[in-house]
Amino acid sequence: MAKPASPSIVVEQKVTAEDYSRAASAVRYFSAPFKRRSFRALIFITVAAVSASLIFSCRSCGFGREKIPETIAIISAAVAAAIWFLQPSAELRSAKRLFSSCALMSLPEKVTVYRDRVVIENSCESITEYWTDFFICVETDEMIAAAGGRERSLVIVKKRGLAEKQLKILSSLFGYAFEGRIHRFPVRRKS
Repeated sequence: MAKPASPSIVVEQKVTAEDYSRAASAVRYFSAPFKRRSFRALIFITVAAVSASLIFSCRSCGFGREKIPETIAIISAAVAAAIWFLQPSAELRSAKRLFSSCALMSLPEKVTVYRDRVVIENSCESITEYWTDFFICVETDEMIAAAGGRERSLVIVKKRGLAEKQLKILSSLFGYAFEGRIHRFPVRRKS
């Protein structure tokens, strides 16, 4: 008896550097919470606040020791501000540099998503990646991104142009493959 074919979705797409950067940012947000700029900046703001609270205690000791916590507070506040304002642009540059390092990623491609794998085909290559090689999946309004493959470290499937039924099937395929490892950014519902 023939085994019934598992459902699949075929998406024709062309990934741009901006798409890759947004997908990498979404994956990084969930896969490495300690690298979030808010977390890192909060650590240095806490150090600055604790150091600032020690200034008055050090003044009572005399000998000009209040300069040490003042310096620590100023440096910590400056580092927190630098992290808050510079980390997003540095991450964006890094993702764009990685995308531009592989010319094959920018070619138009056909992505076929199955329950257990994804097949990516373009004019130069055909890649089969199994979901067991991936460690995280993130779904946004615009795309679904999975990170950790052997040949493509970040697989992106754009939702643009898909019918509502196809979107549900696509979401369920990824939900099945990444049960417990899929994160969804708030998806806007059409009213």
